[in-house]
Amino acid sequence: MSTSKALLALSIACLAGTAPSWAVPPAAPTGFDQPPVLVLHWVTDTIAAEIIDTSVVIHAGGATEIAELHQGAPAHILRGVASPGDLQALNAALAAGQVAGERGGCGTPTADGPIAYEITWYGQGTRYNTFTVGADLSGCPPGLRAMVERMIDLINDVRPAPGTQSFPRVRRQG
Repeated sequence: MSTSKALLALSIACLAGTAPSWAVPPAAPTGFDQPPVLVLHWVTDTIAAEIIDTSVVIHAGGATEIAELHQGAPAHILRGVASPGDLQALNAALAAGQVAGERGGCGTPTADGPIAYEITWYGQGTRYNTFTVGADLSGCPPGLRAMVERMIDLINDVRPAPGTQSFPRVRRQG
């Protein structure tokens, strides 16, 4: 299609309120203006002796921001939104596990991966709770294990989701 025909088609589509998908950039994830519900932080010590420092903020409504700092490299930031099912499962696990009163203190580091999770939960008003658990959740009570596993599941589902944005963006060669 020639440039003038493409512009004409785009103009007509825009006037009709139906711009083609190739003409409109995808919408940015929303919900980052809502208050945080959870903040997770962990350090990963890889078998290749690389240290990766990860922080995740999960906002009310499911907006999720993941920031990874690799030694000597720029921060890698991902922003996406959890699916309603993942968010519902997380909220159910938080309620069942009684996150507001959790003390942590269980679990052990993993041999090649995260060492421990520091978790801060924010309730309504000024309520919050911070606790730490080893990344290997063996020996932790079932309710606590379920909460942490749901947190990690949500993060792992947001990371590759189609609407998730990645920063810094890949540079165009040209």
